[in-house]
Amino acid sequence: MTTAEPHGTLALHPPRSALSAHDPGGSNATSSRPSPAGEVEPSPWADPGRASIARRLARRARTVRASEAFATTAVLIALHMSGLAGSARDTASALADAVGLPHVTPGMPSPLLSYTSLALGIQTASLLLGLALAGAVVSMPFSYVGGFRLARSVGLGTQSTGAWARDYTVASVLGAGLVAILAGLVGWASAGAPHLWWVAATLLGTLGTVVVTYLAPVLVLPLFYNLTPLPDGPVRTRLVDLTTQAGTTVRGCDVIDQSRRSRTANAGIIGLGRTRRIMVTDTLLEGGYSTAEIAAIFAHELGHHVHGDMAWAIVVDGILMAGCLAMTEAVRAWLAPSIGLGGAGDLAGVPVTLLLFGVVSTLTMPLRAGISRWRELRADSYGVRLTQDPEAWVRTLERLGWQNLAEVDPPRWIEWATYTHPAIARRIASARRTGLAATSPPVQP
Repeated sequence: MTTAEPHGTLALHPPRSALSAHDPGGSNATSSRPSPAGEVEPSPWADPGRASIARRLARRARTVRASEAFATTAVLIALHMSGLAGSARDTASALADAVGLPHVTPGMPSPLLSYTSLALGIQTASLLLGLALAGAVVSMPFSYVGGFRLARSVGLGTQSTGAWARDYTVASVLGAGLVAILAGLVGWASAGAPHLWWVAATLLGTLGTVVVTYLAPVLVLPLFYNLTPLPDGPVRTRLVDLTTQAGTTVRGCDVIDQSRRSRTANAGIIGLGRTRRIMVTDTLLEGGYSTAEIAAIFAHELGHHVHGDMAWAIVVDGILMAGCLAMTEAVRAWLAPSIGLGGAGDLAGVPVTLLLFGVVSTLTMPLRAGISRWRELRADSYGVRLTQDPEAWVRTLERLGWQNLAEVDPPRWIEWATYTHPAIARRIASARRTGLAATSPPVQP
């Protein structure tokens, strides 16, 4: 994606010249540019008022996310401590019994190709389906406040409450269904060796990511957006020129009707193989950006395309997932005797396992975020070298920062720990360094 941790886009009116001074505190002025006379003049998008709003918006969003994490943790602990997890396991077992499958003793290995392993898969799927739906209910008020209401409060959101509820419900049901299918397959595949469930989860999870990524542009995204091909005109012509210059091809470029939900503007690459394509929001095309600025965004996305970042992200995430899941199982097995857990195949321990996985994933988040930021900077560099126009990319980042109410220069520790994209201020500095060093367009690796 193009922007760094945006909260949304506000494509209303350009900032008044009276607001073009730097942020007095200096932390959120977007950038400055040399004038023809060699003097440094502030960017017209460095609006101190909006920078202050962006900082408050980012703090509130982080507060909501932290509150959601605490609430989820409390629910998982309560499920274990109250015995409800055991009751849920027994209910799942009764469901399998009701369809005529054999009874499964918790934690006992079962042959892979047997009715017993099938029963365990059905139990696991039904239990995780219930937990996923319950999790969606717990997360709903936080998503409403931190996403919908917070965006509306600063003029970012355009979606009605009913439309938001519809989107949230569809996404929750779809997500819960995918979780249940994956969990059922993991339960079935690991029935013969319950302590190796994390191996099955890694392999099947990675395969599931590939399938969902491949199908997302044609099956998932249309559930929420209307997609139309990028119309003929200067922008499309420039995109064709860039792909030819890069020595690559893209399957297409689609426009999504983001304006029905918010005033955010963004672009990204989505899909795999035959479904891989570049997506841009209508708010970007209609937001007053010049052809050169939109071309800079396309060039960035072409960087991801040429470097195969989507495929590499799946591979790297699969490796990191394996490490996190293995560590989760090791800690679960170590804690099991002291907290009353059964063996690895005992579904009553699922809430504790989910809690431990959340903790381990949080601890590895800086590593995952750092790898993602490296990929983004590499795509930035590729785009600048492809267009030979670093200032167009700088202007685009400045405008998106202003438009999206993004925190341009967040605290370094927060960026290090959580940001999947570098802060806009650092991307601008990197783009200018790349522009000074670039002597020729990049070639396809």
